[in-house]
Amino acid sequence: MAMADPAPAHLSRADFLALPEGPERRELFDGELVVSPAPSPWHQVVLDRLHAQIRTWAVAQVPPWQALFAPVDVVFGAHHVLQPDLVLLRQPVAPGQRGPLTQVPALVAEVLSPGRVDQDRLAKRVVYAAAGVTAYLVVHPEAARVEAFEGVGLAARRSARDRLAVEILPGLVLDVAALFA
Repeated sequence: MAMADPAPAHLSRADFLALPEGPERRELFDGELVVSPAPSPWHQVVLDRLHAQIRTWAVAQVPPWQALFAPVDVVFGAHHVLQPDLVLLRQPVAPGQRGPLTQVPALVAEVLSPGRVDQDRLAKRVVYAAAGVTAYLVVHPEAARVEAFEGVGLAARRSARDRLAVEILPGLVLDVAALFA
């Protein structure tokens, strides 16, 4: 019986984007294919509530911004095609756009899942900062809090359990407690 060829050690962005669509969440992180199980229902509830708050702010901007939630592929460099839980774009997606987003989001948010804390909180922050993301929210469902990393290198850190202003985006104030109610 013939064995399938092993997956290449490192994939290029083109290799990754040529993979057939599948039901699992796939990302290209530092040239490696990362496959994750579907998030928990509670993760999705928290993400939905976060999206609603950010979307309300986004559509009130002139011109309106756009908030999207996973799954959507976003290019963050030659070796990174990720599916953040939520992205906030300064310009709306063009009607009929295909393929991954290449526009660098102004804000990225990840709702933590067990087993992915270091990847989402630390490793991805480095990738997002290098790509030019100006605000990164890390949502901790188990601790009922949100961390905000902002500015150059996403180095400025704040955390809250009640309300959190995203200082780099004037007027965007999250009702953190409502995310977990």
